[in-house]
This record gives sequence, C-alpha cells and structure tokens, in this order.
Amino acid sequence: MPAMGRPSVTAEAGDSSISVRSARILPHERSMIVSMCIRVDRDLKGTESVELRPVLTDSAGHSAVLPSIFINGHTQHIVFQRDRRNAKRDLVTLRRRNGMEQTIDYLREVAYQPWMRKATLVLEEVACGCGIPTDYDSRSVATLHSDDTPRLAFRIPEVEEVKTRQESGRAFLAFQLGKSEILDNFRSNATELAKIMQAIDLVKNDSNVTVSHIAIHGYASPDGSLSLNERLSAERTLALKSWVMSKYQFDESLFNTAHTAEDWDGLVNFLRNNNTLEGREGILNIIATVGDLDKREARIREEYPSQYH
Repeated sequence: MPAMGRPSVTAEAGDSSISVRSARILPHERSMIVSMCIRVDRDLKGTESVELRPVLTDSAGHSAVLPSIFINGHTQHIVFQRDRRNAKRDLVTLRRRNGMEQTIDYLREVAYQPWMRKATLVLEEVACGCGIPTDYDSRSVATLHSDDTPRLAFRIPEVEEVKTRQESGRAFLAFQLGKSEILDNFRSNATELAKIMQAIDLVKNDSNVTVSHIAIHGYASPDGSLSLNERLSAERTLALKSWVMSKYQFDESLFNTAHTAEDWDGLVNFLRNNNTLEGREGILNIIATVGDLDKREARIREEYPSQYH
C-alpha cells in the first residue's frame, strides 16, 4: 500500500473571519495532496468576492499554484456562474450566506517535484469588488519537513485465515408408498423444495462466497420394516442429490450424502411439539422403552392405529 509522509501542519489565524482550521500537505506516490478546512464567517456585499489562491512554494523561489477558491456575494455569484469560462476551470466556489458560518473542504493534487520536499503552503487572499481586485493578503498555513519525501512502498499483507460460512435447512418431502421419485407437485413438496433452493441460493448468490461442500442427509419415516426403510432412505437421499444437481451446475464431487433408515428423532420432536395429538404420551413412552425398531413400530401401529395412519 502507498506510504505517506508525516506533514507538519501550522495554521495561522490571519483574518479570523476567514480562517484555516486545518491544513495538510500529504506526499502520496508521485503526487502531493493538499487539503484544507476553511471557516468562512465574513459578511460580503452582493457585488463582492474573495479569491483564495493556495500556492506551494519554497525559499528558493519555486512555486506551484493550485486551483483557486472563490467566495462570492449573491450578485457576484450569479455573474460568476454565467461566465462560461469558469465552467472549464478547476475552481472551488462558495456562495456566501451572511450571518452564518460556512465551511469549505478543499482537496487537490499536484504532480510531485523534488523541491516540494521543503514546501510551504501559502494561502493568498484577493478581495474583489465587481470582479476587480481591491485588496491582497497572504498567509502560510502548512509546512512540509524535509524528511517527508514522497515514496512508493508496498507492504505484503498477512495471509488472512479462510472464513467458513455454513447454511443449513430442513425439508419434509412426501413420497409415494414404497417409491423414491421426487414429485414436485405431490402434497406439499413444492413448498418444501422451495425451502431447499432458498438455502442454497443464500450462499450461491453471495459474490464473496464459494460453495465448497454440500451435505445431504435423508431419512425415511418409521412405518414399514427396518430393511425397507434402509433402502428407501438411501434411494430418496440420492434422488434429492440428483434433483439439486438438475437445478444447479454443481460438480458432483461437492456432494456428501448420508441416510438414516428411520427418523425416530424427528418423530419424537414432532410429538413433543404437538400438544393436541391424542395418545402423544403413550407413543413417546413406547419409543423410549422398546429398543427393537420393528417391534416398536408394530406396537405403535397396534395400540394407536388412528394416530399411526
């Protein structure tokens, strides 16, 4: 990154009705940047104008004039704007509003020359009436020490730790009995599939993020034999993977799939969050006390047939 010098800044009071609050000469690469904050509290007649000329100079007589600042009374400001020659000049203008303090933030850049390493910033003031100079003043507002030579340097940034972002979602897809094909319009699948796409889009559409890994874990409902649900959960997980790949141009190597034959944990969470289901406590007790999954499923089907279906 560019290295900047440390300028010594001095702001002199001068006429307190127009004063420099702060001034800086900043060496930057192959340029000198001049910045000032000027406070204006002087009332002007409508036909009056004040020109402020920033000049970089040194004791050997070198100088570089920067674009001027014009503070205009009401009438003079209209005349100034109508002069087409001013539109082509790099000038800073301010229409004076008497009775209130106004601020000018000045920032300009000039090409660096070797003599500027000992430069002084002088602000020359010219008071004008109807565009004719009537008074002249100047003040030194900033000095650059000789050791503040512009230079171009580079700093190698520290290696930033790679930040990982993870998004997850859960969807409940419905399948036809004993089948693994995903049907978009079957029961509430359209809504559930939209949840999956929303979770993926949240990451994929972020220009600052690269998708590095997609994990899919599929489950089957507890009804049916354990061996059947083992097969169905595996097939349905792969079906969802294929569905995602058909919607997005993801490389297959990004995917990691896993499956659980029967989602008993999901069923427990459903029952605990459903206070109105009749027989809820009895079903939860069977799940907690019967370890064999096929026997557990058969007992629930036998004792709670209406809830089972």
